[in-house]
Amino acid sequence: MNHKGVSVIICCYNSAERLPQTLKHIAQQEIRSDIKCELVIVDNASTDATANVANTEWEALKVADIAFKIVKEPKAGLSNARKKGIDESNYEYLVFCDDDNWLEPDYLQLVFSHFEQHESVAILGGCATAVFDDTTILPVWFNKFCGSYATGPQATESNNSVDVVYGAGMAIRKSVIQSPAYQELPNILSDREGKNLTAGGDSELCFKARLLGYKIAYWDRLKLKHYIPVERLNWEYFKKLNKGFAHSFVPLDLYLWALNNNNRPLPQFYWIRKLLYYAGITLKYWPSQYSVYKKEQGTIEELRHIIWIQIAKDYLKYNIRLKKTYALIVSNPNGQLI
Repeated sequence: MNHKGVSVIICCYNSAERLPQTLKHIAQQEIRSDIKCELVIVDNASTDATANVANTEWEALKVADIAFKIVKEPKAGLSNARKKGIDESNYEYLVFCDDDNWLEPDYLQLVFSHFEQHESVAILGGCATAVFDDTTILPVWFNKFCGSYATGPQATESNNSVDVVYGAGMAIRKSVIQSPAYQELPNILSDREGKNLTAGGDSELCFKARLLGYKIAYWDRLKLKHYIPVERLNWEYFKKLNKGFAHSFVPLDLYLWALNNNNRPLPQFYWIRKLLYYAGITLKYWPSQYSVYKKEQGTIEELRHIIWIQIAKDYLKYNIRLKKTYALIVSNPNGQLI
């Protein structure tokens, strides 16, 4: 049984340097005294002093009304760490707070209130503002691509249904993701693992909830800060980040097809048509794109070139297995349509 309350889950991989500020902001939460809260730190195969720092910092903050515990997940990977945090949590409303997310003081109270008032919403996202050590070194291209850093508004209108929300500060109903129907759906994407920048797990969580008839909501009153260190503010890192996003495109596209077409079977030769499309636009636009990005750094043309090539490669990699992957999405273990 999931008790009414809020569980904050921080999945940590070598987070010793980042945790103090994150914990400080959780300690400053202003939440009604009758709402139970807890903080679950998941030490995901860290090789630094993450667990010791978390324990020492939390003890120094002297927070009496938020329960605290540290659990270990030896199997590396964000998806594994999240599962461990979910299993170890006690309350119905979960908040995935990254180790570089600084929640505003009313964050947990607002999450609780929103879920209480909107029973059809399974996943809720907020608006993150980027913070830096030194704004003078901010790349000229950052504001154009800030969404890729899980910052900025996630929709033009607030408190409406959206397709997906980013994982930073994501709130989830535990009863939904632990339901038998949800558990029967596959986990196709492995998400981030150590320094590997694969992505898409956040979107897969959202798509699976939507397949079960739930809504995903964005609420701009939910605010947090997302600390971005200087080593992530270079173009080479950003290109790798987007290549990781591109890796998740094929399975996420299958979820979209199922949602938009009422679980209808894929058209014949779907993977070939997709492969030819992305290979075709890559070749068609490569000369004009190259003429732009060879002159300057930080262009959308270079990102499109990288992303389209990766998507084409992945459709070739999946090939005839694409239909089997799609069948996992739209069928339960008995082969019945959801």
